This record gives sequence, structure tokens and C-alpha cells, in this order.
Amino acid sequence: MGWFNATWPFARLTADTRILRLSVLGMAFVFTPDSALELAMVRGFFTPGLQIRHGQSAYPKRIIFWCFNPAVLKAGLERLGWTVS
Repeated sequence: MGWFNATWPFARLTADTRILRLSVLGMAFVFTPDSALELAMVRGFFTPGLQIRHGQSAYPKRIIFWCFNPAVLKAGLERLGWTVS
């Protein structure tokens, strides 16, 4: 599979200390700290986003959650123990 883009408010990103979940249109991509190899802030044409690099073969290779307030997203994830570059 190729790329998957999800945009707030159509998609929802939730997290706790053990699980990161991206839900959109009835689909859910679930990651643990072991399966999410890297979380990285990226810049698109109009908005910034969070790219989830992972090793799960059943998911699209590249998943990006586009948002409007990346600083809040990054800070929230880091408070939960996730590393965001």
C-alpha cells in the first residue's frame, strides 16, 4: 500500500501512554511505541502534519495526520511519553 492522508476534523488522533490511534471513515490504525518507529512533524502545502513511520505491513507505508496546531499535538504526545521529531 502507498500513502494515506487523514485530515482533522474528518480524522481523529487519540493517544495514551500505550496506544496511538488514528481513526477516519470507519478505519482505525493502531500503533504501540514498538510499532510506531518514528513520529515526525512534516510541513504540507497548507497545513502541518504528523507523519507516522511504522513497520506494520497491513497498513499503508506512509500515514500522515494533517492538523492545524502542530505545537499542541506534539506537546500532548510528548507528555504521554511519545517521541516526536
